[in-house]
Amino acid sequence: MSRIHHDAAVRLAAKAMASGAEKSVRHSLMTMEWDISGRCEASVTREVHARPDLKGRTFRWTKGRKSALRVIMHLRCRRCRRCLAIRRSEWALRARAELQGAPRTWFGTLTLSVDNHFLMLSRTRERISRQGLDFDGLTPDDQFSERLATTSREVTLWLKRVRKQSEASIRYMLVAEAHKSGLPHFHCLVHEVSAETPVKYRHLTSEWTLGHSMFKLTEADTKAGTYVTKYLGKSKNARVRASLHYGNHIYSDSETEKSKRETTGPPELSVTGTGTQNSGNAVLIYEGKKQKNEVMSESDVRMRNEETTIEGSV
Repeated sequence: MSRIHHDAAVRLAAKAMASGAEKSVRHSLMTMEWDISGRCEASVTREVHARPDLKGRTFRWTKGRKSALRVIMHLRCRRCRRCLAIRRSEWALRARAELQGAPRTWFGTLTLSVDNHFLMLSRTRERISRQGLDFDGLTPDDQFSERLATTSREVTLWLKRVRKQSEASIRYMLVAEAHKSGLPHFHCLVHEVSAETPVKYRHLTSEWTLGHSMFKLTEADTKAGTYVTKYLGKSKNARVRASLHYGNHIYSDSETEKSKRETTGPPELSVTGTGTQNSGNAVLIYEGKKQKNEVMSESDVRMRNEETTIEGSV
């Protein structure tokens, strides 16, 4: 059981209630039980607990009543066969969206030479020895994770060098997989954001100095995304790393449209009073004659209403 801030617990409980969680109140303790494990074969239970601050400064409650809040969550283990299949499918859909939106996409593989594998291993041993751990005493899964943590820094530097040399904005997804020997290598998709600043083959290959690299251009309708993400369903040790909001990025948003929005600002509402107004798939929140600069989805509005209900009852 872990303890979190009461406000964070209220938001979590509101999200649970919006998803159909069960609520029970006993004495001064409100309990939410939320099952989001899906079809996981070995679900994991986590419990978070929040109680009122003794000075009453961190949350609001009904006068004369103070309640603690507990949220019990049944989560996916992320290691069983079904969880791995779900992870593979989710990232395959994200990769497909990026492939369809990018002007060009490079599909490639990064491997380390024997000398550099030994160098990464030496750095890993030195790093964890400072933490009082013995590398040889770790499990094979933990050894792979520690090796990958060391190598990931080199991957970050490679991405920075590619951006600097090409002067282009890129988005990416990397999947780290273990060889039969337990040594990591990477499969990746590198997406160009703008057709005016392309990334060339030499930028990708020349900046990877730790071993062999191979890249080729791929079409949007190919199965490159499925090929890269299939390793996520093969092994629980496979790791994925991607750009922020990978799969949700909008490439069609031109600079002209951006500057137009910045110039005109948000739409004006000539209304009075307090309420909400539906606008497409969003809800605009306004108070009086002054509109808030806030756009929320309908589910977020329902969640806010649930938060209000919970805060009023605890």
